[in-house]
Amino acid sequence: MDNARKLADAREEADRLARFAQARERDQVAAAEGLNAKRGKLDRVRRDAEGDAAALTRTRSAADSRAEDAWLRAEHAGIMSVFGEEEPPYVDAVAAAGALMDKRRRIVAELDGLLIARDRARADLLSARQEVERITGEQQEAEERIGHAAAVSPRRARNSWRTAWPTWRRRPGSR
Repeated sequence: MDNARKLADAREEADRLARFAQARERDQVAAAEGLNAKRGKLDRVRRDAEGDAAALTRTRSAADSRAEDAWLRAEHAGIMSVFGEEEPPYVDAVAAAGALMDKRRRIVAELDGLLIARDRARADLLSARQEVERITGEQQEAEERIGHAAAVSPRRARNSWRTAWPTWRRRPGSR
C-alpha cells in the first residue's frame, strides 16, 4: 500500500509538473507574441517618426523659400522704377505698391502658417521619438522576460521531477 501511495504521489507530482511546464510554455508563447506585436508597433512608430522628420524638413524648406519671397526685391525695384518714370499722382506706382503689399501680407500669413506647421511637426517628431524609446524599452523588457522564462522553466521542471520521483525507483548513485 505504501508503494501504491508513493506511486500515486509521484503521478500527482508529475501531473503538477506537466501543468507547470505547460503554463510556462503558454507564458513563453504569450511573451513572444507580445514581443512580436511590440516590434511591429516599433516599426510603425519608426516609420511615423521618419515621416515626421521628412515633413519637418519640407516645412523648413518651404519656410525658407517663403521668407526669401517675403523680401520681394525684384518687385520693389520695379515699383521704384515706376516712381521714377511716372508723374504725380503716381497712380500706377501706388497700384503696384498696393499689389506688392497684398502679396507680402499673403506671404507673411503663409509663413506664419508654415511656422505653426513646423512647430507641430517638431512636436510630432518629439512624440514619435518618445514613443520609439518607450516601445524599445518594452521590447527589451519582453526579451529579458522571454530569456528568463526560457532559462528557468526547464531547470525548474528538471529539478522538481528529480525530487518528486519515488526514492524506491532511484538507481544507486543518482540523486
